[in-house]
Amino acid sequence: AGANGIVVAMVSCPEEARQAVELSRYQPEGRRSYGGGPRNGVGKSGLDGLEPDLPEVFAMVETSGGLSRVEEIGDVVGLAGLYVGPVDLGLAMSRPYPLLSDDAPWLSAVESVVQACRQRGLRAGMFATDGDDARRWLATGFSDVVLSSDISILRRGLHEHLDRARVPASVGALPGPRVADPYAGR
Repeated sequence: AGANGIVVAMVSCPEEARQAVELSRYQPEGRRSYGGGPRNGVGKSGLDGLEPDLPEVFAMVETSGGLSRVEEIGDVVGLAGLYVGPVDLGLAMSRPYPLLSDDAPWLSAVESVVQACRQRGLRAGMFATDGDDARRWLATGFSDVVLSSDISILRRGLHEHLDRARVPASVGALPGPRVADPYAGR
């Protein structure tokens, strides 16, 4: 019972990050409830062995306060890393929505989060819209990249196939017959 990792949204100051870490740790280091232990599916046979099962805590930088204090937030003991909330960070910075991939002020802010993580040995996380976007963030220095969401990937694939199906047969060559294998994935 419990999470392996937690991403805390809208962290604007080190105190919020500290509280998140504290709430993820058992007493006496933190304020997480042991909740009756193994009879409730928590922990091992006793209090021994709880430390290795600590969840990783990530603070999400997506406010102007979080951006201005990113180094202080990164200094919070117990954080596994920092994630960027790209859309909310752009909105907090009054950048146009949707963001342009070459928005210099926003990119500089994103790079400051990566730099803060590098200097502290923390993991840096980002959300990507597709595979090309993920490659870009990995090249920027992010160690953790969340590839979109399952529903958006399914929607994108559906619309791509619907667009292909709607092209009149008179436009271009039609593909040859294929073996129908819905489990092939490609």
